[in-house]
Amino acid sequence: QTRAMISGTHMQQVNPDLRVMASAFLVSDPEYLNQLSNSGAQRAMPSSDSGLLVNQRLANGNLYLLGQYLQPLNAGGKETFQRVPELGHGFANYAPFGGPALLGMDSRAAHFYREQGFQISRVDLLPSFSTEQWQIGHVVGFTPQIKLRETYYTHSVASAESTHRETLWASLEAASSLARRFDREGGRSMLHTIEPKIVYEYVPPTDQSEIVQIDDVDNLTKKNLLTYSLQSRLLGQNEKGMTRSWLDLTLAQSYHLGSVQTEARQFSFPGSPQYGTATQPVQPRRPLRRRAGI
Repeated sequence: QTRAMISGTHMQQVNPDLRVMASAFLVSDPEYLNQLSNSGAQRAMPSSDSGLLVNQRLANGNLYLLGQYLQPLNAGGKETFQRVPELGHGFANYAPFGGPALLGMDSRAAHFYREQGFQISRVDLLPSFSTEQWQIGHVVGFTPQIKLRETYYTHSVASAESTHRETLWASLEAASSLARRFDREGGRSMLHTIEPKIVYEYVPPTDQSEIVQIDDVDNLTKKNLLTYSLQSRLLGQNEKGMTRSWLDLTLAQSYHLGSVQTEARQFSFPGSPQYGTATQPVQPRRPLRRRAGI
């Protein structure tokens, strides 16, 4: 029996704004890695991932074209969705009329094909609104941000009818920065900074029982989260003005307000015929019963 593996990556910088990246990871049969690989991580892979990404940088964002092929190994089969193609565009921190409001937008449209089972297309729109940092006494700065999300599907879990979901993500960040410079002989210096930060995030619960689970776009967990962190950095500067980082330490902890964060649904184990994961999106071979969301 002839067995083989093709693996490699390539990146081509066509011009300063256009980049093409390609990767391949293909095996002759699903048992190849299980029987011949010395890597435990490779033997446990649910699928191998090959893809092509074309990214064009724009004045205020970027435009990309993505194609992805998942070869089932330990899970999946002809029911595995293939992303052919995905087209996306994004821009951030655009200030209309030079005002304090900052606008952003991430949009992407994808078609998912598979040999067995229904196909599906998805459009995901994510506009964002924020402001410049509000300073209070030049000591603490506050940054509010909100993102609205609308996702449209041409197929639902149990029927050929289209479905959609609306949700939002809101946050408020409070940050401060303390710095002190220590002059050294020969024109050298050391800069020590301490930056405490607190971030509150909120995502409401949504009913996702009619949504086909393909990747992380389709499953959004509710969130009522407070994260506090402390970052300390030590930077050195020589007599020529060149800087070097000597220390960059960050300590962070998150706290779920009210209760422990829960998933939108209880997921089955990887490889389950009911639901897949972001790396191995497996869909059912037969129609599913409706499941209630949060």
